[in-house]
Amino acid sequence: MVENIFWIIFIIFPFVTGLFAYQWLPNESPYGANIKILSTYEKCHPMSDECQEVANVWMNTETGQVYTPEDFKKHGNIETLKNLFRFVVYMSLGGLAYMGFNHFKNRFSK
Repeated sequence: MVENIFWIIFIIFPFVTGLFAYQWLPNESPYGANIKILSTYEKCHPMSDECQEVANVWMNTETGQVYTPEDFKKHGNIETLKNLFRFVVYMSLGGLAYMGFNHFKNRFSK
């Protein structure tokens, strides 16, 4: 019973807490409230005929600072590594818990 509750919490925990969520920088998304899109390009999906406009350059209307996707590339790379590290540690904890539950099951079943 305790093991089942643990695994349910273990699976739900990252979704509830946003443990693996991407941490956006301010103005990183071109679709915020104080953002004016200055330039776009059309991106088409290779498997369908659907195309959409994608922001290429945007400006914060309060500060006047201009941003491009390249401005946030370093942050994106760091976020990828941080999430990879979190994932490996979280799954390692899950593996240790699995081994511990099996150890105690085998120990007390004799």
